[in-house]
Amino acid sequence: MDADGEVGRQLASRAAAAFHRAEDETLTLEAEELPAGFPRFADRRQRPVTWTLMVRQGLALAAAKTYYLEGQKDYQGFRGRTDIGQIRTTGHVWVRMAGGRETMLEAASRHLEPIKISAIDVGDVIVFRLRSGVVAKHSAIVSGPSTMIHAMEGAPVSEVALSHWWRRRIAGAFRFPDLSEGN
Repeated sequence: MDADGEVGRQLASRAAAAFHRAEDETLTLEAEELPAGFPRFADRRQRPVTWTLMVRQGLALAAAKTYYLEGQKDYQGFRGRTDIGQIRTTGHVWVRMAGGRETMLEAASRHLEPIKISAIDVGDVIVFRLRSGVVAKHSAIVSGPSTMIHAMEGAPVSEVALSHWWRRRIAGAFRFPDLSEGN
């Protein structure tokens, strides 16, 4: 897959954060072995990752596609355990990206009135994207300023807190149309 293509750029931007986290964990464990002056966390995150491999994994059985990426970052002028004149960090990352249509959001837009997320009120329908990069496929009805009614597989329909965790995952908000006479 071409790292300079549209999908490659999307994959690289999503995978970079995971690569940096893994690099930080590894280098923290080896901190005593790093040479003096070696870049710290914030500086390392500014260095670009060179993606050496991007491969789509598995069959397209669902809307989401999984990709495997391998990358590296070189730190010239620093000597590690070998005397090659540089330290190279390498790693691999799995990225899952939505490849399908947003059927739940499309259906909600067809049958309900889209509203701003900041305008959510009692009785409104909210649609969630449970993980970054996958299609939105979970919904709830707002039942109070900080509560919602929803169901999940293996659990009964219940009223639960519309917590920060849920709010971060809102992909769309909708209101039932006014069907009273004259409207």
